[in-house]
Amino acid sequence: MTLSCDDSDKRLFQATTKITLGDGARTSFRNDHWLNGLCPKDVAPLCFRLDKLKQRCVQVEISSNDWIVSFRQFTTVEELHDLVQLGGMTQDIKLSQQPDEITWNWNPSGVYSSKEAYSYQFAGTFARLDFDALWKSPAELKM
Repeated sequence: MTLSCDDSDKRLFQATTKITLGDGARTSFRNDHWLNGLCPKDVAPLCFRLDKLKQRCVQVEISSNDWIVSFRQFTTVEELHDLVQLGGMTQDIKLSQQPDEITWNWNPSGVYSSKEAYSYQFAGTFARLDFDALWKSPAELKM
């Protein structure tokens, strides 16, 4: 079964969660915001346009530095600059034996709630209707 998840849904998830890196098995190297609160594809967008292996986890990529060879051939200085910047940010990453922890930012317990996610996603999109004015209007009664 496929999930209908567009880019705005992913951005909402990133804005409302915090990822604490553990063993890196549950965290996407490319798409999750595990790198000092940043997403690697946002740090080095030119590199990730050349990425061949898009769905790999942090554990696989960091443990053997496979992320460096997952890019197609670089052709510009800007792409190399992005690679060096990303390499500098990832060189001190140490994985642990603990599982990755994803916490929900919008409540004190850190536990996800679909009700809260729905209200944050659609906050401000629906006008509040004043039904009292409707019922007190001087319109004729239905016959």
